[in-house]
Amino acid sequence: MFLDDQEIERKLLIQSKIISTGPSAFHCADCGFTTAYKHCLTNHIEAKHVEGFYTCEQCGREYKSKVALTMHVTRSHRDKVVPVHEQFMSKIRCKGPNDFSCSNCNFSSSSKMGIVKHLQSNLCCQ
Repeated sequence: MFLDDQEIERKLLIQSKIISTGPSAFHCADCGFTTAYKHCLTNHIEAKHVEGFYTCEQCGREYKSKVALTMHVTRSHRDKVVPVHEQFMSKIRCKGPNDFSCSNCNFSSSSKMGIVKHLQSNLCCQ
């Protein structure tokens, strides 16, 4: 899956607001919020200090963070969401234990998830 320019800009903006003062001390450059976990600070910055929204493809609702959108989809649309790996099952060949390949090209991986990521990345002709 490729990131568009807007998503790249958003990620760079979030990273620019993270101040690390040690292995488990992260601070928000805008408001001073502090946490021991970088992912918590990333979620905070995305929700409080970054403009823009993530839109639900199922119903059109908008959320300030990717985490909030994921929670919404999981709770509200669980019956409509197909797990990622199931979307690509017909394109994955298993040649043996820890030996998977793409049915569209010569790409191979030691894990099924490696093939799924390959198919998602649009590097494959699908």
